[in-house]
Parts: sequence; C-alpha cells; structure tokens
Amino acid sequence: MEGCYEDWAEDQRHHYAEQFSRVLNGLAKLSVSEKRWNDALKYANETLELDPYREDLHRLVMKVLAAQSKTSAVKKHYESMSALLKDELGIEPSSDTRQLFHELTS
Repeated sequence: MEGCYEDWAEDQRHHYAEQFSRVLNGLAKLSVSEKRWNDALKYANETLELDPYREDLHRLVMKVLAAQSKTSAVKKHYESMSALLKDELGIEPSSDTRQLFHELTS
C-alpha cells in the first residue's frame, strides 16, 4: 500500500499499525513474566518507537531495568520520558509513573 494515499489505504495502515503495536506490547509483557529482560526491553522499545507517549510501557521498561539492578538507567529513562511528555504534550508523568519511579529508586 506504499504510495497509495486513499482513505481506505490510510484506514488499513492505521489498523495494521495498531495490531502490530498490540502484538509487541503482548510480547513485552510475556517476556517480563518469563524474566527474559532483554526481549522485554526490545519489544517495549519497539512499541515506544511507534507511540512514545505510552506511560504503561515506560513503566514496564523501568521495572525491567530495576530487575537488572540498573538504577541509574531507571533514572535516565524516567528523566527522558518526563522531558518528552513535558516538551511534546506539556504534561507531567502520571501519579502511577511517579510513584513507581520513587519505589524503584529509593
């Protein structure tokens, strides 16, 4: 469908992009449950490339980094995500995200 910009093609592209994102999200969560940290990070980051504002996936990344004892990486990820939300959307991370960050870094 590349090069086709008719409405039906845009609808199909959007539908398949959403399905792809859901599959990646599911793979990330499955990888966490199986403690396959590298796979979880890979799938979560791929999903975040498609939708960088998904705080649920940012929280998952922070949990995985904490499980790997990478506290400085948790802080770096949180700061990067916070800057993105502030710069692009003019908002702060949700209370759930802030609370998790404090739990993981305390």
